[in-house]
Amino acid sequence: SFTRIVSAGGDIFEIECLEDSTILFAREDAGIYRMNENTLELTHLNNGWPSAGYKRITFDVCDAYPDVIYAHLNTDSQNELAYSMKSSNGGKSWSQTSIPTNVGGYTYSWYCFDLTVSPTDSNFVMSNSVESAYSRNGGSTWFETAQSHADYHAAWWLDGTNVLIGNDGGLYRMSTNNMQLYTDLNDGLNITQFYTGYYPQESSNEIFGGTQDNGTRLSVNGGTSFARFYGGDGSFCAIGQDEDVKYFSYQELNLFRSINGGSATRISNTLRSTLGGAA
Repeated sequence: SFTRIVSAGGDIFEIECLEDSTILFAREDAGIYRMNENTLELTHLNNGWPSAGYKRITFDVCDAYPDVIYAHLNTDSQNELAYSMKSSNGGKSWSQTSIPTNVGGYTYSWYCFDLTVSPTDSNFVMSNSVESAYSRNGGSTWFETAQSHADYHAAWWLDGTNVLIGNDGGLYRMSTNNMQLYTDLNDGLNITQFYTGYYPQESSNEIFGGTQDNGTRLSVNGGTSFARFYGGDGSFCAIGQDEDVKYFSYQELNLFRSINGGSATRISNTLRSTLGGAA
């Protein structure tokens, strides 16, 4: 059987289940709510919380100090960070901390948006979006991590120091001891998504393909291995009859031509002026 807890309103983005039978959840345009699992009683944790100007919410609770909660809120357009919030009393009241400036990259926070705090150190926070940033002093100052790949979606702590990071490039491990290093855990993890591919002729060993946020990839050995040919969200591509000329594309009608593996020439201006599309 099921009981409706919230009758109307914005989407529920994140849920945190605490050991004391308390459940926290974030609701777009509204904030964070606390629910008693046994009674289903709801409390809106909005003391000191912004009244407007935000949409999606990502938040996390420090396991060792569950009264410490951090939350990041993106703008109504969901392409910028609007607020950085912290509570030291379980959400009874909130205060603003500094927003990461020139780090983090929140252009696509409607797509990739995640905040996490170390389970043992309530001052160590990571803010993940297109890029990743971290703070060692409770959100007062922020620094950019080593960027393993764009578009961060998830973080899972192995302990108070080591954290697994999931982004559009796959899975990586980082340590709070040195956030300028990461370990690539993708050897044998075959998760690259090909949107499309091109195989020119029976006598060729070349395979050309566009992959989701992993660029356009080229194999010259029949698919045994692929190398990055160009970046972005790789999409439709083709190889000319002489195989020296290659055409490839990525999002927003960007079409390119490369000859003999040289620099890419953008040839989509005419297409865009005729059909429309973003610059």
